Amino acid sequence: MNSNTNNSIRRAFTLVELLVVIGIIAILAGITVPAVQSMRSAARRTQCQNNQRQLGLAFTMYAGEMGGYPASVSRYPAQRGWVTDLLPFLDAGNFSDDWDVQYNYFDNQNKRLLHKRLPLLNCPQTPTVYRTMTAEKDMNNKPLSTPVSGISSDYFVHYGGIQMTDGVTYKNALQECGKGCGSYFIPDGLSNTIVLNEQCGRPDLWIGNKKQSGQMVDESWRSLWGAGPSTHLAGFAKNSLEPGFDRVINVSNNGIYSFHSHGSHALFMDGSVRFISEQALPWVVLALNTSNGKENVTPEDLSLTCFDESFVDPNTGKYPDGTVPK
Repeated sequence: MNSNTNNSIRRAFTLVELLVVIGIIAILAGITVPAVQSMRSAARRTQCQNNQRQLGLAFTMYAGEMGGYPASVSRYPAQRGWVTDLLPFLDAGNFSDDWDVQYNYFDNQNKRLLHKRLPLLNCPQTPTVYRTMTAEKDMNNKPLSTPVSGISSDYFVHYGGIQMTDGVTYKNALQECGKGCGSYFIPDGLSNTIVLNEQCGRPDLWIGNKKQSGQMVDESWRSLWGAGPSTHLAGFAKNSLEPGFDRVINVSNNGIYSFHSHGSHALFMDGSVRFISEQALPWVVLALNTSNGKENVTPEDLSLTCFDESFVDPNTGKYPDGTVPK
């Protein structure tokens, strides 16, 4: 009788056992979730690199067929940006067949295309991948009679040159052209010249990792994919070259900026894509963004965290950023 009664008693988890199981699940979740997030981040970085490689291939194909590189922005026969010139080489037939180079990007013949999405112009790591913006000025910085809206890019070329520490302004990889650009020689060499950087999140202004509410980047109209996308690094670069400034990447998206951890991707004119650390020396990064500075720098110098003796100017006894060797 007692034996049968004991056998009929149901077994159940004790409170301690239940807490142990919950603890194990929590530990596994704590291990798994960061790993999944890390895998997603790595996949987005890979996609971002692939986007830039496709753009690099298009630049190379354009140069081979046209005998030179496109301008950062052109004003002849009508206003347009470099992306529109690359459309025939980007497997984007629905864009290139419809775009009319005889008309400005903001004219009725073209402006409707600005709302079409070209995925390879946007980094998947950007919080809002496809951002619609409104431009109120043209490439001459004159007000448009009717504002035009469209999709903003995350990848930008630079125009206007960069004034390095010797007081001379050196050109960026692509020209800004009026009538007739022609071919463009790159004295520093294709493998030593950056043509395109990430400047993600535009036209909204980001400083550090925070979006500035209600604020926009400088010359926000240049963020439209059909109107550039291009930016002027001169003022931003000048501050970064002052002694005491130790970073030029991911400071704000008025300059080079991405949502990747610890750095940003850059496309070189030879078609290679490199991930540049936030700790890279500002002078080295900016020197590689010029095409005729003839600085003695290579992409390998991006790994430096401080200048060595080879960078000392024999005339001044100083490093390129103006500091004196200790």
